[in-house]
Amino acid sequence: MHVPIGNETLIVDLLDDFRVEQNDDGSTFAYLPGKDFAEVYFSVLTITSPVPTESDLGYDGIVMQAAQDGESAVIIDGKSVYETKSESRRRGGKRRVHQWYVGYRNYAVVITVTILARLYDDPVTTKVLLLIPDVIRSIREHSSEV
Repeated sequence: MHVPIGNETLIVDLLDDFRVEQNDDGSTFAYLPGKDFAEVYFSVLTITSPVPTESDLGYDGIVMQAAQDGESAVIIDGKSVYETKSESRRRGGKRRVHQWYVGYRNYAVVITVTILARLYDDPVTTKVLLLIPDVIRSIREHSSEV
């Protein structure tokens, strides 16, 4: 299914199994019904300033941010990608958090997957995490949708 993100400036492809909700701020939330322990959030920043700033996170900005953090961005279908992993506590349980910062043209897409730590090895978790590279490949501008 084609899912608009970032106030419909971009589109990503998700499996039809996902339920999708759009928030007023342009962020998008997706989950598998009955399996909401592995949630996917999308947020989009559009970079419009011609002068680089700290928040300049388009394609080149993601590469620079990764280097500043001592990491390397990878390139997936013309998009710069930097992944981080951490742990947090929310909604009453310990969670593992995976974030992908994706630089595409003058956009920065942040894809966050939060997983209940106790269900990290569940097959649904594996399905969701393995889906992300294809989701990244599918990112495109809404106007390019035919």
